[in-house]
Parts: sequence; structure tokens; C-alpha cells
Amino acid sequence: QFPFLRMRAGQLFSKSRFVAAQFAAYLDGGHYRDLARHANAAARRLADGIAASRAGRLALYPDGNEVFAVIARDAAARLREAGAGFYDWPAEAIGLAEPEPGAVLIRLVTCFRTTAGEVDRLLAVLDA
Repeated sequence: QFPFLRMRAGQLFSKSRFVAAQFAAYLDGGHYRDLARHANAAARRLADGIAASRAGRLALYPDGNEVFAVIARDAAARLREAGAGFYDWPAEAIGLAEPEPGAVLIRLVTCFRTTAGEVDRLLAVLDA
């Protein structure tokens, strides 16, 4: 029933009511750049912490808000148990060799609302 409900709410792309309002605020004054800068800074903080970690290493240094890291499987399990959300990533998808036995390549993504405290908590669990 999603198409019907979307139409009833006036959120049709042909009307552009809902979409245009969001984009107007997003583009006004370069707000999207501020959000991107924040997400990218959080990714750099995360990447620097992983690079200094005992339980992981960077697969690639981030150019944006995605961090690819190789971590021990037990560290990945600890992170998930602590509530972290991330994806195991196929190494061939980014042109890398498979990680060593007992390790996994993961993809972490930061966003405009990622806080320094969240990054620090993830790094603390990673090194626990």
C-alpha cells in the first residue's frame, strides 16, 4: 500500500512538495557541505583510531565517510554485541586481497549525526 499512502500524504514526485522542501533546506547556505564535512571528519577520527588500534588496521584511508578496516573476528563480534552496526565487506569489491585467517574486512559509515563520543566508544570496544 506504499504508493497509495505516499500519494495520500501529498509526497508525489510529480508534485515535488515533500522532496523540494527538503532539498531547499539542504542546499540553502551550503548546509549539505557542512553535513558532509562533519561526516568526513568523523570518518577520519575513526580511521585514525583504528590505525592506532591493537585489534585492527585500515584497509584504505578514507576519502569520504566510509572506513574500510581489517579487524579480528572476535573484535567484530565484540563490536556487534556492544550494538555497533557495520557490514562485512568483500575484499574483491575494493580491489584488495582477502584478509588473513581470523580477520574480517568491514565497512563503517559515518554520517552528519555521528558524534565523537560514538566514535570513541566504538574504538574503546575494539581495543577492549
